[in-house]
Amino acid sequence: MITLDGSQGEGGGQIVRTALALSMLTQQPFQIINIRSGRQNPGLKTQHIACIDALEAISTSRAEHKGIGAAELTFYPGKITTHKHNIDIGTAGSITLVLQSLLLPLAFASKKSKLTLIGGTDVPNSMPIDYFTNVLTPALAPWANITTKLLQRGYMPEGQGMVELTLTPREKPLAFIRDSFLPTVLIKGISHASKNLEPRHVAERQAREAELVLSKLHVPVQISSEYAPTPSTGSGITIWAVCGEDEHAIQLGASSLGNRKISAQQVGAHAAQNLIAAIHAGTPTDKHLADNLISWLGVTGEGQIYVEEITNHTHSAIQVTEQFLPVQFEITSNYIRVHKK
Repeated sequence: MITLDGSQGEGGGQIVRTALALSMLTQQPFQIINIRSGRQNPGLKTQHIACIDALEAISTSRAEHKGIGAAELTFYPGKITTHKHNIDIGTAGSITLVLQSLLLPLAFASKKSKLTLIGGTDVPNSMPIDYFTNVLTPALAPWANITTKLLQRGYMPEGQGMVELTLTPREKPLAFIRDSFLPTVLIKGISHASKNLEPRHVAERQAREAELVLSKLHVPVQISSEYAPTPSTGSGITIWAVCGEDEHAIQLGASSLGNRKISAQQVGAHAAQNLIAAIHAGTPTDKHLADNLISWLGVTGEGQIYVEEITNHTHSAIQVTEQFLPVQFEITSNYIRVHKK
């Protein structure tokens, strides 16, 4: 039984999500204590329960002590028995964070999987669905062909966003290398808002400000604006740089969510400034993508990535991955290398 301390590293839910994914992949049970002990509302939250419920629903896995606010969790992984499932988080809990526990085991399963997820698509402290679709899934292409269809956006507090995801496993590569920076040839993006904000042109204002800030890069910028009827009021923007050409292209991403305390122009400018920082870092992996790649890099067993910034989330992902897999990570400057023990 692997034992993890949930207060270590970034001390948040990522430790739980990463452990669940790797437990399913390796079929090693684990116990985690002190879950989110340093957070304002410690213990398991609804979205963590949704991860566990989903894994129990698609497999013979079982969990103990999985209640809301629980400080400990024991998880016994089982074999995947179904590859089609509907997952309703029940709140505006992040759809993309729930997927952190599901993608890895499904990518190494024997069949194609199809999921329908209901929850938050654009909520604080998680990657927006547009970042997931346009930055993360292309980076995971060596392991799986992942397609997503956004059926409905979901903002805080009601959520009720809906996403369809199809995953077809591929043979894993011998090594994963993402260490060469390529010049930016195009910037794309999606600026979105709830339908009730259309009279105030919120999506257009976010997009225009982002385009203005990005104009200093002297590359084409294509940001679309869209509105949708949603249960809760909200807005946001996700932008990504396409670096390199054709099949060699990589994506760097940035995003920002709207709220009542800041203007639409500030939302657009914030995302644009973060993307410019990622481009100027001269690395092929932005800081938000880095921690999402660690467990996949560990499964590959060799390779390296060159990242914009090594965050606490990245350190936590490394610590958990080394507990489940016979690999060791080395960090030199902003290079992260992995090799088999």
